[in-house]
Amino acid sequence: KQNEENKETNEDKQNEENKETNEDKRGEENKETSEDKQNEENKETNEDKQNEENPNNVKDETEKEDEVGETENAGKEDKQDNNEQKDDHSENNKNSSDNQILTKSVPIKADSSLPGILKNNLLDSSLLSKIGKFNILDSLRNLVAGAALLIPLAIAALLGSLLSKLLALIKRGVTYVKNKAKSASKAVKSGVNKVKDGAKNVANKAKDGANNVKDGGKNLWNKAKDGAKSGANKVKNKIKK
Repeated sequence: KQNEENKETNEDKQNEENKETNEDKRGEENKETSEDKQNEENKETNEDKQNEENPNNVKDETEKEDEVGETENAGKEDKQDNNEQKDDHSENNKNSSDNQILTKSVPIKADSSLPGILKNNLLDSSLLSKIGKFNILDSLRNLVAGAALLIPLAIAALLGSLLSKLLALIKRGVTYVKNKAKSASKAVKSGVNKVKDGAKNVANKAKDGANNVKDGGKNLWNKAKDGAKSGANKVKNKIKK
């Protein structure tokens, strides 16, 4: 009973303390909110009074904001103009670079032909007409010895790089296949040698076993003969006696 009474009293005390703390917290929060509201109201009233007393200040602020907006717009327009000028310069540079085509000069020999020149320079024979037009040739067959044939480096570089890459890939594939074939042949040879060695060992063991059987048979036969002879001699001796 005493324990129950103590529990009840303790609970009552705790409840009262919690109520007091909650009331204190609520009171402080209400005070803070009321103070904030009063401060905001006071600020608004003070600003309204200042604006009524000094209307020129409001005008000055609006004028300053307008000036700032005008300067920002002017800066944006200047940036746009600069960007447009840069674009014009880049387009002009592109056009000039497109007009300037780099070429490769290939000397024409007495026995040279246009398809042979294209092959030597890693170019496809389908480009005969284009190279002829580029060099303004009257005929694709009759080339003038001692002259020079101009080949655009763009075409030569592209086709040459593609062909070189293809050749490199083909070489790698061929070497890979060769290495695999060599390793496979080595493995097959080693397997065959192992089988041969195993067969030889089995044959030798079989021969040894047969020889052992023969030797054992001979020994048994000899023992049998010796036993028979000794037995016969014993019988003869007994008969004599």
